[in-house]
Amino acid sequence: MTDAPTTPAPAQAADGAPAAPAPAPVTPAPPAAPPADSIMAKIMADPDARRAYQQLAGEKAERDVKVSIPATEQACTVDPAVRLQQLAYLEKHDSARFKVENLAAEREALQAEQAKSPAVRILDDSAMKSKMQVMDTGAQWLSDQGEGADAALQAARGATNDMLPDIGNAEAQTDFHQHVGTLPDVVQISLVAELAQPAPAVSSLASTEQLRRFRDDDVGKALLAEWGSEAPRKVQVLAERYKRIIKGMPPSAVAALSAWEAGLTDREVKSIARRMAR
Repeated sequence: MTDAPTTPAPAQAADGAPAAPAPAPVTPAPPAAPPADSIMAKIMADPDARRAYQQLAGEKAERDVKVSIPATEQACTVDPAVRLQQLAYLEKHDSARFKVENLAAEREALQAEQAKSPAVRILDDSAMKSKMQVMDTGAQWLSDQGEGADAALQAARGATNDMLPDIGNAEAQTDFHQHVGTLPDVVQISLVAELAQPAPAVSSLASTEQLRRFRDDDVGKALLAEWGSEAPRKVQVLAERYKRIIKGMPPSAVAALSAWEAGLTDREVKSIARRMAR
């Protein structure tokens, strides 16, 4: 006769107690989409622009009380220009974390490394053309402009000078120039190119959703109140300008631009938005 099958005894730990069951595998939750917390990002309502924004390198942070930047962003593979912008954002919005993690030391190390190849500051004086000529993307842009290069540079310089008074005193203006100078070359050239162009002729006004997103913070509310009935047109102009700026940029450059936006002061955001929305 065949013995009936027996149920195996439960496994026991060394002390004789039943061993704990193996934990069930945990499926990690998908990462949350980065919050659209900058003026330029909030006005993006069309799918193409939204996809471009969502491809950023994760540097967008929660902007309520504390900033939450994933640990992966601190890896050595992050572009130093992007990381410097992230550190500036953290110092402004999460000073406790900035101090506890001694991020000032990381910033100093990155700045020391950058000092070996100083950033080219192209928006701050009449030597803009000579500075652009030493940048590959700048030289190409100048070549593309042909005989109109000088006029385009003059327009970009004039647009920059229009913004400076609203940014603050001489020290604040110098800080702004230095902040721009930390951006990758391709981003700086894209900014110059956009400043050199007139505002796009928009065929439609910003949607109710775009205006709602624009109104999400105090800066956006103040600008909408200031612009009054012109607000829907101006917000749409900003949206079109932003799409022109990031067109053709590699993801790392778009990430650096977005991190730079997040580190701007309220006065800088207002000044840039006012000038670009004309």
